[in-house]
Amino acid sequence: MPAIQKALFVDSKSASLILRKRPVPKPEHEQLLGKIETTATFLRKSEYPALVGTDIAGVIKEVGEGASGFAKGDRVYLVFFDLLEIVY
Repeated sequence: MPAIQKALFVDSKSASLILRKRPVPKPEHEQLLGKIETTATFLRKSEYPALVGTDIAGVIKEVGEGASGFAKGDRVYLVFFDLLEIVY
């Protein structure tokens, strides 16, 4: 995984999408790190700035200590995840 990722953000209501770079986090205890391959551009939160995308599909790249049920290389999808809690 690269050290930097690109993500779309919205800074305020009715604002344009902004592409920003940010560090790729390391998965912590019981967390997964995945590479997102596709996402829906649906804004679910009303707090700004907000990260865009709530339905995602991709591949697990790293498994944090204590995480179970998933392995590196697994194909996964998430629907309506919490934008502030997901690690990717």
